[in-house]
Formats: sequence, C-alpha cells, structure tokens
Amino acid sequence: MTGLELLDLAITALGSQGDGVARHEGTPLFVPYTLAGDRVRARRTGPERALPVEWLERGTGHAIPPCPHFGPGKCGGCALQHLADDLYARWKTDTLAATLERAGLKGFALQPLARTPPGSRRRAEFLVRTAGGRATLGFHVRASREAIDIGPCPILVPPLERLLAPLREFFATLWPRAAFDVLATSVDSGVELVLTRAPDADRATRSRLAEFAERHDLSRIALRPGPHAVAEIVVQHRPSQTVFGGVTVDLPPGGFLQASLEGEQAIQQAVIEGIGKARRVADLYAGSGSIALPVAAAQRQVHAADRSAEAIAALDASARRGGLGPRVKAEVRDLNRRPLAGDELEKFDAVVFDPPREGAAEQARALALSEVERVVAVSCNPATFARDAALLTAGGYRLRTVTPVDQFLWSSHLELVGKFER
Repeated sequence: MTGLELLDLAITALGSQGDGVARHEGTPLFVPYTLAGDRVRARRTGPERALPVEWLERGTGHAIPPCPHFGPGKCGGCALQHLADDLYARWKTDTLAATLERAGLKGFALQPLARTPPGSRRRAEFLVRTAGGRATLGFHVRASREAIDIGPCPILVPPLERLLAPLREFFATLWPRAAFDVLATSVDSGVELVLTRAPDADRATRSRLAEFAERHDLSRIALRPGPHAVAEIVVQHRPSQTVFGGVTVDLPPGGFLQASLEGEQAIQQAVIEGIGKARRVADLYAGSGSIALPVAAAQRQVHAADRSAEAIAALDASARRGGLGPRVKAEVRDLNRRPLAGDELEKFDAVVFDPPREGAAEQARALALSEVERVVAVSCNPATFARDAALLTAGGYRLRTVTPVDQFLWSSHLELVGKFER
C-alpha cells in the first residue's frame, strides 16, 4: 500500500463519523465526502481510509456544499455539507438510534431532531499560526494537524464571522511566530476572546490587546496558559453576560456555554418536560446555571453542583441578584470523584446531569442504587450516554424518551436529552 494507490470503490453506507463506507479486499475503507450509491476513484491514505479524487457515478442525495472551504484538503470543521438536508437529518437520528440499540436500549420514544439553523454558532475555537508577518486563523484541515485559513463561514453568528479578518491581521503582527488557540464567544454583552497557550504577554502586548478590544467593542480578552487553567482577564469593558431563565449571568472567562442559543433552548425545554412536576431537583455538572436557573424560575428547589468554582460562583451570584437565591443551593463538587449518592439523593424528586464528553459513569452508578423517581441525562456524546443509560436501566430505570439536538451543524456530533423513570 502506498499513498499513490488508486482504487475504484463502491460506497454502500455512511459511517458513524459521516464518511462513506466501501470494502476493498474484505477490508472496510472510510471515504469522506461520499454517500451510499457513489462510485469513486480514491487514493488510499491509510489502512482504513481513502480520499476521493474522481466520481465515476453519483448516488442520490448529494447537495451543493454552502461553504467554499468544504472538500478534500480543506477545512475539517464540517463533514456533511455534501448531504441533502432530509438525508442529513435522517442520518443523524438513525446513527443515534443504532448507537443506543447496540447498548441494549429499546422501547424509548425517539423525538424529532431539534434543528439549529446556519449562522447560529455563537462559540467556536480557532487555531492561530503566525510566521513571517502572516497569520493563519481557522480550523484543522480534515484528518490533519495543519491549520487552514477560513473566510466566510456559514455556521458562525455574524459577530464572530466579522472578526475573522481583523483578528488575522492583528495576530500577524502581535506575535511574529506563535501557535495558540482562540476561544471566541458571542453573548448578549458582546464578543469575548480567550487566548489559550499564547506567548507571554508583556506590558506593550497587553496594551495592544486592550486597543484591539476597544476598537472592535469586545466585552473582554483573557489569557489562559492551558485548556483547563483559570483564565486571566487582560482587558474587560463589561462582563460577558447571558440570560438563563430570565436571570442575567456574568459568565467566567471561557466558561462553558452551549454552542448556540437555539441548542440551549431546545435542551432547556426537553429538561423541563423531563422533570415533570418534580419540586426538588438536583442539577449536576451545572456550570453557570443554564439548566438550574430556568428550573428554579419554574418554582422548583434546585441543588446545583459543578467542579468549577468560577462557574458555581457565577451561578450563585446571579441567582441571588435575580431573586432566586432562596430556591438555589450551589455547591463546588467534583462529581466524577464524589458523586451525589445514598442519603444525599433521597431528598430529590428528579436529578439532571449534563457531563462533559466522557460522561458520568460514577454518578449513573450512584443513581442506579437510588430511589429518585426521574432522571434526565443531557449529553454531547451518544456513546457515553449509552453507557451511562445502560447503568441506569440495569438499576431499574426505564428510558422513556430521547430528544436529539443538532447544534453542531454539518458535523457528526449530536447532543441529546434522555428522560428516565423508575
């Protein structure tokens, strides 16, 4: 096998990452930008991967990609822009159903896919690479560690898209040779930038960052030495604010926020429906309160827990300012190491958990031993959701409904909300 080997392949299905699947000499090959019914000439690039160089026949269901950066050797941020919309939506729900069925989860009602439109992504992390007075700002090339410049981007909200060119020009001269990431978040009070692993910033550099923030009316800029480190605010014209449950929240720098407002609202609605008439609710992995505050605003008592002290401080302060203090108890707690368990769970009618991609196995085990009537699991990873759901069902819960939420448009990622009852 060499990188120059050309193969004629028949695509028979779409895989779980959105690549077409073919077989060659008994081995599956994954071929991006294709779909079932395609016949392509492809260059083999690895033991199980090939890249199309020519279409011999096109199957039904192709669409014209809306982005000029989509395609072989280009941006890897989107994987599925070549699918017609109905095929795309069906693939997302079918892939989710198959993942859950493989985990032995059956008998649940799969709700319609909650969609988010183009131009709604309010939070994105960009790669920045500078050298020789030029800067590359964008995403990874597909299946590569290289960065690619992006211009117009159909997934981003306009305030983020408008910043791409000014940021590229600014970083080209700020740090002549550097590699770092920029987390850009557009919220009600403006755009926040958190620069991760950027070079050390002396007084002159910080002054230039402050000038850029003022010129483009940014809410603030912060520096963070690593992805899990506490961010240091360099300049702040106003707090980065959003609204959860009618309450204004001052988000910590780089604090978690759902990727789109539409996705956030779909998750909140599914959670509220999932907890039903429960009066005492635990919100675990609560962040800054995107679920806890709407639940408290609906006249429920809420115990919110998260390992981030900054997020819990923001939640607690906003609840007090918004008049929800008596209904919200906020706790800093690492739920992976110390899940709510035993007698702690007895006081709750419902528990909501919304963990990172690795899921909440220890918390699910503790819940499986409890008598909590309703559990609502929010997840950005169907595979770890399926694992945690299997733990719950083995402990006597039944998965009633699953609501898929597509807020990472044209990617293989899918969020979901599952409702369990004893």
